Amino acid sequence: MRKLICTILVVFLLAGPVIAAEVDQYAVISGMGKSWYQGYEPTIKNNTMTIYLPVRSDLEGPVTVAIALEDPNVYLLTSQPKAVSVNKKDGIYPVKLTLSLQKDRRNGDYPAIVTLKSGDKTETIPYTIRIRDGRGSHEALSPVISDVTGDLDVGANGSLTLTIANPTSTLSMTDGVLTVTDLTGEVLMTGSDRFPIPEVLPGKSVTVTVPVTVLGNAAIRVHTLNFKLSYQACGVEKTWEEAFAIPVTQAIRLEHGDAQLPPAIAGELGNLTLPLMNLGKGELRNILVKLETSAAKVQSVLVGSIAPGETKQ
Repeated sequence: MRKLICTILVVFLLAGPVIAAEVDQYAVISGMGKSWYQGYEPTIKNNTMTIYLPVRSDLEGPVTVAIALEDPNVYLLTSQPKAVSVNKKDGIYPVKLTLSLQKDRRNGDYPAIVTLKSGDKTETIPYTIRIRDGRGSHEALSPVISDVTGDLDVGANGSLTLTIANPTSTLSMTDGVLTVTDLTGEVLMTGSDRFPIPEVLPGKSVTVTVPVTVLGNAAIRVHTLNFKLSYQACGVEKTWEEAFAIPVTQAIRLEHGDAQLPPAIAGELGNLTLPLMNLGKGELRNILVKLETSAAKVQSVLVGSIAPGETKQ
């Protein structure tokens, strides 16, 4: 029994949560004035940017903190920022980083990585250096939309999936909102007509799934859906719009009941009655029933249409 208990304890220890390094959005350390959640922003003075980061980490003891651009060839810094040594206080590493900026820097969003090292352990935090006091950006952000697919069935909830790519090297796509409309009004966004898009960093992409509803009387054909994306790039509002053809299909759930035969039909005309039930959510059209037997020629009956939830004989 003692050996079994020890084994269980080991399993629980191994399965415990691992806390990665992250910036505490609500903490305020000396020099900040207010938290990131309250709107704290790094300051720039004499071409030097000062960044305060209240970092929570499962690392112990003093850590060495450094920041580096993801793309070292981007024209922004005059030199690689120096690493700093920080001790934990009240569960938080009060990190202060200083960056020496180029005098003729351009406005933009520059992806970077903050690295924390303690002995042989390393943790990283993605960070974006945002410049708004420089020259105008030399880039224009026009998102690239691809891999647009739809799962659309008549009378059912479905979804639209698409990938949004940011082809720039210095501009983030922020405050993105996507609206999808169908000219026929038969495909509707579910819940809200405004779907929020997460920030897309320079050179990155994001795949989103938009919930939609297809009406029960929707036409079973290719629908032209208009995608409109509003967003900001370096504080400038922009819009992108394009139409995509997405098919609306119908899940066929046609079942039949027991066939009812006359007691005797030898040498006489007889009728076979077969109940057909539409268990789907859309109307079924042009239903053709064929009867094949070894004693008679193939007989066919055009039933026509059956509404959802309806039974025809």
